[in-house]
Amino acid sequence: MKAITRNAIFEPSSPAKLDWVGSCLNDISESFKWNKLAVIITNRANYIGSLGSTDRINGLLRLHEHLTLIHKNWPDAVFLNSSQLGDVMTNKLNINEPY
Repeated sequence: MKAITRNAIFEPSSPAKLDWVGSCLNDISESFKWNKLAVIITNRANYIGSLGSTDRINGLLRLHEHLTLIHKNWPDAVFLNSSQLGDVMTNKLNINEPY
């Protein structure tokens, strides 16, 4: 059994005063510095508006900013969901092949 350890946090709705984009980019940078995967934890509540429409709009704007900066800083970054990452870890999926 393999465990997926998340080592980066992106929760733009709580608390809103924190620079979640900068903080998570720093977490990603640290992971890559040590040749580790960056596995980001985030919650859908940041994007669906159950906490309020302002949180949804802010969350989606921060997510767009975050993904744009990831792509800018690490253009070869690959984005996977947890299921796909598990498949990569168990050799059921090759990230160099379409999925």
